[in-house]
Amino acid sequence: MKVRTNCEHCRKEIYKEAEEAYLKQKYSILNENAYTMAVFSTAAVLAVMHRRGRSKRYIRKLFDEICFMYDYPAYMGKELHMTEVMKLLENEYGIDFRKIKIHTETEKQFLYGARKETRT
Repeated sequence: MKVRTNCEHCRKEIYKEAEEAYLKQKYSILNENAYTMAVFSTAAVLAVMHRRGRSKRYIRKLFDEICFMYDYPAYMGKELHMTEVMKLLENEYGIDFRKIKIHTETEKQFLYGARKETRT
């Protein structure tokens, strides 16, 4: 005798578990790469300021402020989350973060830089 079950509930549970696993994996990747992304982003911002002719003093101060934002978990008594900051910037200034296109270095360039960084 065959037992018939409602597979709709099973599918929803499987989907929920798969989605949860995917989001956890995505967070793990983000967490593992946060430092590298922060360094690359900061370098890009500082390079733009250099290209615009900003002074060394301005660039160093901007760097210190960026580091403060990365490291400071609470601002004005409220936790600071970059997703909230992005929403604020999108709403306040009309910034569309989807416009960001990334040109990554080659594997050879990366390995050279990583090896050089570990030697210092």
